[in-house]
Amino acid sequence: MVPDGFINIGHAEPGPDGIYVLLNVDANSQDYGKVYAWINANDPWMIGDNTRGLGFVADSFTEFMNNLTDRKNL
Repeated sequence: MVPDGFINIGHAEPGPDGIYVLLNVDANSQDYGKVYAWINANDPWMIGDNTRGLGFVADSFTEFMNNLTDRKNL
């Protein structure tokens, strides 16, 4: 399941094991407001299939939005 302190704001790849885009909304975290990629898993955080962790994407939601581009531009 989505790690505590994060909300799902989108996905990079659809499907049951897709890559989801998460925003850190834990005001007590040093990473508050940062955006991460997470490979969807149904196991609890850091157990079973959910041990891959998070991939850093952007320092803020604004930075994330400003860097969006069409896939053909990648």
